[in-house]
Amino acid sequence: MAYDVIVIGSGPGGYPAAIRASQLGLKVAIVEKESLGGVCLNWGCIPTKALLKSAQVYEYLKHSANYGITATGVNHDFDAVIKRSSLPVEEAEAVALAAAFATGNTKLWTWLHSQLADRKEADAALTAGSIMAQNNIWYPYVEMADDENLKGLPAQLRMNAIASHGGTTKARFEAYSLAASIVGKCHFCVKAHYETLKKEGYTVEQLRDIGRIAAVITSVARVLNS
Repeated sequence: MAYDVIVIGSGPGGYPAAIRASQLGLKVAIVEKESLGGVCLNWGCIPTKALLKSAQVYEYLKHSANYGITATGVNHDFDAVIKRSSLPVEEAEAVALAAAFATGNTKLWTWLHSQLADRKEADAALTAGSIMAQNNIWYPYVEMADDENLKGLPAQLRMNAIASHGGTTKARFEAYSLAASIVGKCHFCVKAHYETLKKEGYTVEQLRDIGRIAAVITSVARVLNS
């Protein structure tokens, strides 16, 4: 198969270049040896040090015996960690739940679900995660297929819950959808939810923190899977 442009690496320089080249009508391929998005998106600068450090310290303490240190009564205070976000606590927790659901790690998302005091937001986060599970597959598929006839067809996917925003506000449902889409790596979905949240009045710091939480939750899911 012939390509007009081949981008080596899908990091913060690679994937925007590939997206722009595609928008200009070129046939583009990305070569990536690890995870799409590169180091920055998956475990570098976007999962910022504040939340990532909390997860790292907890992991060290749980395995302190490996370092010749005895630590007893080690526990986590998810609320204390999440309060470092610019989002309201109940929203940040639900963002984490939506991201956890998107990772597919049942142990993680069921535990988070059990910890959330606001059941309405918890249910809305899971609803958003469920809908994004199909959207994060469908829209990249349509983009990759690059068939105008396919793009013109209705998706015919069941998304009725979007009309009621999963029982929460439109803005919060969009935030949960954004978190799940970040984990799902759906460019179209991320862009759509990001722009909607900007129109809803979210600050760049709040949008950053949705990405931070999604990134850290993904990191935790990988640790649990290892």
